[in-house]
Amino acid sequence: MGPSFSQSGLQVAIFSSVEPEASERAPILRISHTLHNRVALWTFVSLWTFCAIMHFVGRNRPSPFEVFVNPFGTVGYPVIQSFTDSSTVGRGPFVSGDRVVRVATTDLVGAGQLRFYQVVQDAWWHADRTVTFDIERDGARMTVTAQRPDRHPVRYLPTILGSIGFGAAAILILTRAKSSRSVVALFYATAIWSLLFMAKFSAPGWLIPVSLTLSAIVAIVAPVAWLLAHLGFPDEAGTLRGWNRVWPWAFVVMGVLFFGDVYGFPLDAALSVRWSVRVEIVWTVLTIGIYALNFRRSSPVGRRRTKWVMFSAYLSILIFWGVLAVAGSDAFTNAGPRWVAYTVTAAGLAFPLGLLIAMLRFDLFDIDRLLGATMSYNVLGVVVVGGGFALVPGLTASMAAHMDVNPSISRSGITLILAAVVIVTERRLRPLVDRMFFKERFALEQVMRELPERFAAVRRADELWTLIGDALTTNLKPTSCVIFLSAGESFVPVYSHGDVLPAAMPAHTLLGEWIAARKAATKVDPTRSVGPDRALLESLGARVIIPIHRGAQLEAFVCLGEKRSGDIYTPTDLTLLTTLGKTASSHMLRFDEAELLERAQVIQDKMRRYVPGALAELIALGTELETGEREVSVLFVDIRGYTAFADGRGATDIFSTVNRYTETVSTIVTRCGGVVVEFNGDGMMAVFGAPRPLPEKEASAVRAARQLVEAVPKLGDATAEAPSLNVGVGIATGIAFVGNIEAADRTIWSAIGSTTNLAARLQTLTRELGAGVLIDATTHDRAGADAADFVRHADVAIRGRERAETLYGLPLTPVTVTARG
Repeated sequence: MGPSFSQSGLQVAIFSSVEPEASERAPILRISHTLHNRVALWTFVSLWTFCAIMHFVGRNRPSPFEVFVNPFGTVGYPVIQSFTDSSTVGRGPFVSGDRVVRVATTDLVGAGQLRFYQVVQDAWWHADRTVTFDIERDGARMTVTAQRPDRHPVRYLPTILGSIGFGAAAILILTRAKSSRSVVALFYATAIWSLLFMAKFSAPGWLIPVSLTLSAIVAIVAPVAWLLAHLGFPDEAGTLRGWNRVWPWAFVVMGVLFFGDVYGFPLDAALSVRWSVRVEIVWTVLTIGIYALNFRRSSPVGRRRTKWVMFSAYLSILIFWGVLAVAGSDAFTNAGPRWVAYTVTAAGLAFPLGLLIAMLRFDLFDIDRLLGATMSYNVLGVVVVGGGFALVPGLTASMAAHMDVNPSISRSGITLILAAVVIVTERRLRPLVDRMFFKERFALEQVMRELPERFAAVRRADELWTLIGDALTTNLKPTSCVIFLSAGESFVPVYSHGDVLPAAMPAHTLLGEWIAARKAATKVDPTRSVGPDRALLESLGARVIIPIHRGAQLEAFVCLGEKRSGDIYTPTDLTLLTTLGKTASSHMLRFDEAELLERAQVIQDKMRRYVPGALAELIALGTELETGEREVSVLFVDIRGYTAFADGRGATDIFSTVNRYTETVSTIVTRCGGVVVEFNGDGMMAVFGAPRPLPEKEASAVRAARQLVEAVPKLGDATAEAPSLNVGVGIATGIAFVGNIEAADRTIWSAIGSTTNLAARLQTLTRELGAGVLIDATTHDRAGADAADFVRHADVAIRGRERAETLYGLPLTPVTVTARG
């Protein structure tokens, strides 16, 4: 039975199977705080509700015939020019060229298309099942009776359900997605498209102009709204600004043509159809071009969102044209088969569903696998269908002539054979498609297939950890990869890669028990954790945890940071990582338990020797070290150009210089009120503001940094061949978990969390920004005069953080440094 987590919020709040961005989504139906969005949302809901009510009230009173006459008024009576539905059922008792004199009791002299439409709609609204028309045909006047046929699903089902789908998508996008310019633009586009489906409804009298006006507005604005939405999607690559907010309005002409296609006004319906096709081609090409350009500029996450939108649009179009190819030109008429309505409805709902996935749950499925399967099946489909058209008729005729086989039976048999060929061939074509378009995933799959054989050749457990760690870091390229091995009462790191400082962790914690209960690779979200578990996960940058068992016991686990590419861990990745964990688990049984425990204890001994006890003096005084979250300033310093400095120098000289470096750094930090927590090679971490409170901790940290930048270059004698030492310093201020990290037989005091990670990354960024010291905005604002001469760097992207930060740097160029401490 799995462990119970009822004593903590860990079981619900800490761990999540979604990316960090998803954990920040708004709760359902939370409306943006802006008045503009609230007004837009409720305006849409009100209009849609009104249209839905009219559709419901008029469900038994629809006009069965959509007839087009001359658009504008005439001297005589209007003449029928064309029909929306040219089938026998759609034309009713009319033919092109009929002159309509009267509808029921209303004379139509001088009527144009709008007047004609209004009179006919009103007549059908007040009629039961029939309406009489007085017409002139071939010079003879006659009275014909039009009877309302039974409602056909193709005439209402795609419209109603399509409107509901786009409407729901509009509401959820605005209320659930993180507010941005592209989200608002996409809401308008989907909302307008939803109204476009619903605006045309049956109505009597004065409500008919209301329907026409609403239809005209949404038809004219719809193509413009979609272009604006395309330009703004995704956020990081969107170009919805400047001239790009103006030129899409040229496509109001597309809306006018669409309105004319449906209502026959202000342009003739036939003319509207001809020109709308051409304009739609231009509009579609522009849309594809916009998405292609934005795709190239997007982050990996933005690309996944774009793929979802394009895939859903392609799927809708593919189904639509497939239906048209199978059912023929009568597919969308009253004479068409009923299955067409259901298929077209499914196609119409695919696009809003794709939009929702793109905006809210882009990591729900592996879109790359869907695209790979779609491409391979499409290629085979084209080949097989083309071959079928060329071969099937001839083969069918030949079999009927020579083998006396019924043509329908032979045709069905050949079709089944072709379908089998598609299925079998797709398995061979699919890897080629993946290798060409999805190289990273294909390489990962190949490596995961090869690892079991490489595992079999491993003879020592430590070789297994190295093999796993190297395979993951080489192929997934995570920012960090740490493998922890059980040492009885704790887990100790046996493999570490990336910008992390792993420490041993107790086995009997909620986090340890939770990992032990996992059977598969699982995404985690450190931002939803609390206490030391959150701090540990944040310090490791953990995004995925892979458990490795030895029998029923958790023997080891792997913590993977986010991908350096910024891409997400897909369901395919998790499946492959789960397979890796289970394969490693099965191989663990080959190793003796005593060997594994001995290996872990050796690692602990090494940690005991080389990890410094940063607060030994405080412990000796009997000071109680409080554990918990508090605000501190964290400082990271690292020697810049250490390799060039060491090149050509003797080992004794280097050792002596490094000793002076550590002594100098410790002295300066201690003098300024900080505590050295960790020396890591030529780098060092210090904390200001803990374990004892430190007034003006930010200013103290900045003073220490300035003194370090000035003092370290004086430690060695520079030569032309070996330049002097220089350091880069990063400082961040914020909340960190400060306290004890328990190992098997010792306690390590440290400060871990996002603030520590930020300070470390600022130190790394000093090289890119040409700064000796780099601090965050909080430190700069509070340091006062000690940071007055720092240079501002706005909107700096920092790996691992969603938003760009404003940073402040002390330039590398010579400055006057005043010792203030």
